[in-house]
Amino acid sequence: MTPTYTLTTIEHALEVALQLRRYWFRGHGRACNELSPKVHRLFKTMPEPFTQPNVHALESYLFVEFQRMAPAYAVETPSIHEPSVWWCLMQHHGSPTRLLDWTESAWVALYFAIAADKDVDGELWALHGASLNRLSGINGFPVYYNNPIYRWLMMEPLVGHPDVYQEKIELPEIPTRPIAVRPALGIPRLLHQAGAFTLHPFPQQGMTLPELLGDERELVRYVIPAAAKEQLRCDLHALGVHRRALFPDLDGLSLGLLEEERTWPTTRPRPPQLGGPWPPP
Repeated sequence: MTPTYTLTTIEHALEVALQLRRYWFRGHGRACNELSPKVHRLFKTMPEPFTQPNVHALESYLFVEFQRMAPAYAVETPSIHEPSVWWCLMQHHGSPTRLLDWTESAWVALYFAIAADKDVDGELWALHGASLNRLSGINGFPVYYNNPIYRWLMMEPLVGHPDVYQEKIELPEIPTRPIAVRPALGIPRLLHQAGAFTLHPFPQQGMTLPELLGDERELVRYVIPAAAKEQLRCDLHALGVHRRALFPDLDGLSLGLLEEERTWPTTRPRPPQLGGPWPPP
């Protein structure tokens, strides 16, 4: 079971951010104690059996249809030869994919943990991505075109003959573990949210993130009580972490203005007199 602690104040969050540098973070508005990509979670609500062929069929269908219709909804879209960018684009617009969102900013993850579901506990996860990749023999973070594991996990649902593709990219065995990847930041939301991903194959026993990473220096969880969310929301807004900053579009502007109205202070506080007056007497 993943080591779990409680986070209730902005000072706690600052300690996490300072202590866990070079970690990745993920926030959930509801404390669900789960780290599965959306396409896998989706099958819990579907009548089809949760099998590898069924999941791959759904992934392939969503990818092809999104890529086919996206040009009608966006002025610019990625090249058809950049599947990794397409998956990232789909993920950030809500499509179920095998990607799981993370951020290199503890503040951004905390925002997602407290911005909604104010009446229930939230959670903040911290992952040491390099430790996860070492389990697959990867040093640091892979680049799509240079790493066969990364390429396989991105292309697996899309290739018609997996055995031929495996031989083509010189992959000795089929990957069974998720890996941590840094995407190209060509999508504004990814840039503003300091986005990163874990990339997940079809789950096997013992191969989920909590099962693979048992040391709290690799993966740790913080529960945020519902009663602490409102103050944390106001504190984050004071630090410039709010919807308008994280979603640089008109939706973010509209919803961000409503959010700001709820978090403005109603009084004029006296400024902190830090370290005494200047110049010193």
